[in-house]
Amino acid sequence: MIKEIKDYSTAGFVLKPNAPEIKDIFLKIKEEFEEFGIEVFLDNKSAKMIDMEGIKFSKMCKKCDFLVS
Repeated sequence: MIKEIKDYSTAGFVLKPNAPEIKDIFLKIKEEFEEFGIEVFLDNKSAKMIDMEGIKFSKMCKKCDFLVS
């Protein structure tokens, strides 16, 4: 069964390693998700790569409705 996006409230992101140039793309996607009321989390390794705040991957997996890679 496919759920509609309104059924999800949190998303976790893991970015491509060693690709800090992806920051602008991530920020655009994050903004789109937030417009739909979806809170976005970023794993620590990805966050460090683009100078942002992140959370531990294991915590993100427990907290988020789905992950994006």
